[in-house]
Amino acid sequence: MGKLTMKLFILHHTYCDDFEEETKFLGVYSSETKTKEAIKKYISLPGFNRYPYECFIIGDCILNENANWENGF
Repeated sequence: MGKLTMKLFILHHTYCDDFEEETKFLGVYSSETKTKEAIKKYISLPGFNRYPYECFIIGDCILNENANWENGF
């Protein structure tokens, strides 16, 4: 059986407030389109609506692959 691979999109909201960085994990999505749809929902909600679009950070990873820490840190 072959190795199952799938690209996942991870959404965070990050901002600095009073010299403190705050990050909220918002979800994992199967496509960039679905991730951007989630941002459209979140950006109008209380709290999130006080910060610009750039505070929404989209990352990605491949399911069942290591995250580049093969030799430690």
